[in-house]
Amino acid sequence: MTTLATYSFTQADVNPIPDPPWENPGGSVPLQVVSNAAVTTIASNDAWGLHVTGGITWPSEQWSEVILSAVGGRDCGPVVHGALSPWDGYMCTNFDGSNVYLYEIGAGGFANVANGAGAYVVGQPVRLESTNSGANKVLRALTSGVERCNYTDTSPRGNGAPGLFHYDGTSGTASWSGGDFAAGGSAATPYRSKLVQQALRHF
Repeated sequence: MTTLATYSFTQADVNPIPDPPWENPGGSVPLQVVSNAAVTTIASNDAWGLHVTGGITWPSEQWSEVILSAVGGRDCGPVVHGALSPWDGYMCTNFDGSNVYLYEIGAGGFANVANGAGAYVVGQPVRLESTNSGANKVLRALTSGVERCNYTDTSPRGNGAPGLFHYDGTSGTASWSGGDFAAGGSAATPYRSKLVQQALRHF
């Protein structure tokens, strides 16, 4: 597993989050940075940030990981294969505090495709992985290094880009990282703005 990009939200407050490297898809509100955390600009509105620049072509197998600074209402998490137009991809969330839910996003809206017992913990990684199995795509949602649920999509989304999302206004993301599953690969130089420090890796 190789890290291709990292981003720390330890920086000056800014609204919206820096573009580049982040963009939000049509139909969602932007994310912002407040008190060293990425949060939604409008509570109870879907806010996505997709890592779409920085010299990276995201592969068909990818992962996305967030470190939370506050769990709040827990309706937040990593995104993989996110697309801007049309709005597309996969995400996981822990909105009830008891289960981790995996959602597929497409023209039909949000579809819950898997869930399993588990909870978000401040400072611990929440990771969403996507690997290929023949023509299918296998999604795995993990918190604190433990797999909570998985889903095999027989009609998978396109490559897209990894990122993060927030819905409630009380959770916050301290840092994000994304990468691929290339065996023995070397990480590309991660994109950073002048205001950003490199996030710690948590594996």
